[in-house]
Parts: sequence; structure tokens; C-alpha cells
Amino acid sequence: MKGQVWDVTDFLERHPGGSKLLLSYAGKDATRAFLGVHALDVLAAQLPPGKRVGQLEGTVTEHVEAVKKSIEVATLLSLDDVEAAAKERLPETSYAYYSTGATDEVTLRLNRAAQTACLLVPRVCVNVSRVDPTTTLLGHHAAFPVFISAAAMGRLAHPDGECCLARGAARAGCVQMVPLLGSCTLEEVAAARAPGQVQFLQVYVHKSEAECKQTLRRAEELGYKAIFVTVDAATVGKRERDIRAKLRAAGDAALLGTAPRSGSSQWDEALDWHKVAWLKTQTKLPIVLKGIQCGADAVKAAELGVAGVLVSNHGGRNLDQCRPTLRILAEVTQQLREAKRDLPVMVDGGFRRGVDVFKALCLGACAVGVGRPALFGMAAAGEDGVAHVLDLLRSELVTTMKLMGTPTLKDITREYLEVAPDGLRGEAVLPSRL
Repeated sequence: MKGQVWDVTDFLERHPGGSKLLLSYAGKDATRAFLGVHALDVLAAQLPPGKRVGQLEGTVTEHVEAVKKSIEVATLLSLDDVEAAAKERLPETSYAYYSTGATDEVTLRLNRAAQTACLLVPRVCVNVSRVDPTTTLLGHHAAFPVFISAAAMGRLAHPDGECCLARGAARAGCVQMVPLLGSCTLEEVAAARAPGQVQFLQVYVHKSEAECKQTLRRAEELGYKAIFVTVDAATVGKRERDIRAKLRAAGDAALLGTAPRSGSSQWDEALDWHKVAWLKTQTKLPIVLKGIQCGADAVKAAELGVAGVLVSNHGGRNLDQCRPTLRILAEVTQQLREAKRDLPVMVDGGFRRGVDVFKALCLGACAVGVGRPALFGMAAAGEDGVAHVLDLLRSELVTTMKLMGTPTLKDITREYLEVAPDGLRGEAVLPSRL
């Protein structure tokens, strides 16, 4: 913890990042590196009280350096502008961690490229003097159909981490999905919640059923409104750009090795549909499956009675060369219709414009999640940056709705979208039959 000295000798071999990483900080102030990754209570949870040696004398290294210069968020006209501003302020290792994809980053690029494979079909002479983008997400009000999707290690971007995201989401009237592996504790993020603000909790399934139950109890007691179970992370992908940045920062290839550790030893690699069914019996909260990547799995999830699915490929960070989420979304909603299953479908991965959100709504999504953009907004301008990212998306969505002739979200259907007519490009991204 900040300013405290701990003996982690007995924890060396259990550390998910390997013993060499911990040993590299022996006798040094590790505050900045620690707080960028961990919640403040992790040492007390993992080590007995006797391992706290004492208090560090003198000045403790601050986690985040002073911002080089203040940013007027109004000058950031797009989410790409926000990312560029964040890149200027983040250490190379932090930016690489947030922005990287797995191996060759094919899926990372396809997630964004898929947006341009669909073209819009506007309708004219429609009264759009009043446009209403408000919606409900799992029964909870939202200012528009965008939410902050879960992403770990928020303190790499800002010392307040996920609490800063919570405040920005509240200002924009958006739901926040809080990560189980955030830099802040679940209690801290819940305490940052504004009156009436809705937060969901993303979880990984622990091998220990007792640990699973404890996490679900905490979520209920802390007022989280739904559980998003990540189902696409049996292990962690090989994120080479992230690894290279860490090697450059460490200056010692032996420190991190040439291959990543999965860091997933505590998570249940035997997770199956029976475990999903069991999870439903352990909580009163709605269960949503995060990481659905085909129509057949969405139908199976509906048959099990989950509250919804989130189409996601982990932002291209785990398995490379899998399909972009917009293409998967089209398949999922089509097969659910054919199976006569009415199930809320959300999507994330590569959404950077309000028009991208519109296209997802055309394909049957009820809401779109943004993860990296919220982190970049926080890195660029803190709470103001987070709110600005969400406000940009809302403004662009409203503009698109007006120009498309769709004054309400109910008006947005597949008839407003077609696959690009340039052959393989469109066929490679979306099914020809929408």
C-alpha cells in the first residue's frame, strides 16, 4: 500500500506476473508500478499482517506524473483525437497495455474496419424536430444506448482509476460496467457512485466455488445491478506490443521473458454451460454472458435463461483472427430471431463514432459498450475526458438519427443498412443477408 513496506518473499512463486518481476523492485519504491495494476487492499488480502515491515520514510513516488499541460476537451473533436491526447500523456507501457491486440492484431483492426462495410440508407421527409435517444438497459434508464465496458487497470490512466470512470459516466447518464480486476476495489467504485447511478459488475469465474459465491454476495451487498460473466478468457492472449513495451522499459529481457504468463491460474478453465447454470442459482442479480462470438452460443445462452449476452471478442486482445463484433452481431440477432428467442443483445469492440452505434442498433443491438475510449478520455482529461467521450458519442448518434429519419430508437431497423457493394470487402465482414 502507498507508503508502506511489505515483505513479499513468501508470495514470490504465487505472483501471476512471475517472481522476477517482484524481485526487480527489491529495495526500491514500487508505488507507481503497484498502484497502476492493483487495488489498495490486495496486499492485506494476500499477506498476513506480520509481513508489513513498516512505513517508508521521505517522499513516496507519485503514481501519475503531473499532466504536461491542461487540455480543453472541446478541442478534442473525435474519439481518435482523445486517444492521441492520451497517448501524449501516458507512459509507453501504459498506452501499449491499453491499445494492444493479440499477436498480429488482425481482429483489433477488423473490429474498426467492419464499421465501414455497412452503408446507410437514409429516409427523408420525416419529422425529426424531436429526437429521443433515451433507453433502458436491463430495465435501468440510460441517457442513450452506450455504456462503459469493463477494462482492467484503470489507474494506469489516472490515479482515481475506475472511480474517475464512475464520475464521468454519472455526468453523461451512462451505465458503468466495473471490472473485477480493476485498480480500485469494488467498494471504492460503489462509493463513488452518484445517487441513482447504475453500475454492473464484470466477473471472471473463479475455480473455487466459495470464491465465486463471495464475489456474487459482494456485488449484491454493494448495489451492483447485474453480473457480466466473461466467457471468452480461458487464457490470456499473446499481446506482443505490450510485451515489447515492457521489455524496453525494463531494459532486461530476462525480467519478463519472451512469452507472457497467462495470469489466469485462479480462473476456471473448465467453465462450461453447467457452471453458467450453477451461477444463475447463486445470485438474485441478472446474469449476462460477455464474450459471445457466434449465433449458436447466443441461442444456447437464451435457452439457459440468462438475462442477456454481450457480443465481444475481448477487444481483439485474446484470440487473434476471429471475426469482428459487428459481423458476429448480425449472426447472433438473426439466429435468435430464427430460434424465436427474445434476448437483449449488447456489443462492444471497435466502436468510435455515433454512426457506429447507429449501425449496431440497426443490426439488433440494444446498447454498445466502449472500453478503451473511456480509458483514453480519463488519461487525457480525467473525469472531464470520460464525460466528453460519452457526450461525443451521444451528439453524433443524435445527429445520425436526425439525418437518417429515425426520431426514436424503435425506428432504427435493418432497412436503414446495407452491405457495402464492393465485393469481398463487404462479404468478408458481414453476411450478405441481413
